[in-house]
Amino acid sequence: MGSAERAYAPDALRGLLRRARERIARAGVGGLPELRLAAGLSAVPRTGRRDRGLTQYDMDVLLGRPPGAWYSRFERGMIANPAGPDLHRLAEVLGLDATTWDALWKCLYGRPPTDPEGLLGVAQAPPIWYSVVTSSPLPAYVVDEGFDVLWHSPAADELWGGCPHNTVLSVLAADARVRENVLVDWPYWCLTAVSQLAGALRERPTHRRLLQIRDIALLDPQVRAVWDRQAASPTLFSGGGRRLMRHAGTGRVGAVSCAVAVLEGVVGYRVEFLRWTQI
Repeated sequence: MGSAERAYAPDALRGLLRRARERIARAGVGGLPELRLAAGLSAVPRTGRRDRGLTQYDMDVLLGRPPGAWYSRFERGMIANPAGPDLHRLAEVLGLDATTWDALWKCLYGRPPTDPEGLLGVAQAPPIWYSVVTSSPLPAYVVDEGFDVLWHSPAADELWGGCPHNTVLSVLAADARVRENVLVDWPYWCLTAVSQLAGALRERPTHRRLLQIRDIALLDPQVRAVWDRQAASPTLFSGGGRRLMRHAGTGRVGAVSCAVAVLEGVVGYRVEFLRWTQI
C-alpha cells in the first residue's frame, strides 16, 4: 500500500465537503435551476431540506458533469486521487478558503498542498484582501476571473439578502421577482453585465466558467437580445457607475455606485466596493 493510500482519510473528506456545500445558499447560485433542468433533474430538489445548501447532484451539474458522474462519487470516497483541474474547479465552486484547501489536501494525501499554483483564486489572492473585504462597512467582495465571489462583507449580504455566488449570473439569470423588485431598472443592470461578460470572453475565449455563464444567460430571450446588440462592442459599458437597487434589508430603493480595483499580481481577480444611497 502506497503512502498516499495510507494517508487517505475518506471519512474526514466526506465531512469537510458536506459542510462546505451545505453552507452555500442555493438562492445565491445563479443559473442552478436551469443547469439542473438541462441535466434532466427537477429545478429544485424534490426531497430533503432545500435550505441545507447544495446537494451532491447540484455539485455535479455546477462542475459540468452529469448527475452522479463525479462529485457524488468523490464525496463518497470512490475517487481517492482526483485530477488537479477537477480539484481546483471543485474549490472554486465551493469557495474554499486557504485553510479548507489545506485541510482538503491533508484528507486526500496526508500533507499540505504541494502544487506550485496553490488554490486557484483564494490562495492566490493576497490574504490582506480577506480582512479588508470582510471587515468593510460597505457591500464588498473579491471576485475571480469567472465573476465567482470568493470573499464578501456582511454588508453585501444585507444589501442583496444573501451575497450572490456570481456577480454576473446574479443579474443575467435573475428571476422575475428580482428583476422587478430588487434590480430596479433591470435592463440597465443587464447591459452592464453583458458588457462585462463579453469583455471577459474577448480576453479568455476558452474560459470554461465564462462560457458556462454565457450559455446559461443566453437561454433568456431578453438577455440574448442585449447580447446581440452589445457583445461585439469593443468598449465596456459601465452604466455610468450608477444603478438603482432595492435594499433587501430596508426595502428602500437607492442608487448603487461601484468602485473596482484589480488585485496586484493575480490575473483577472478584482475587488469591488459598492455604495448604496437612498433616493
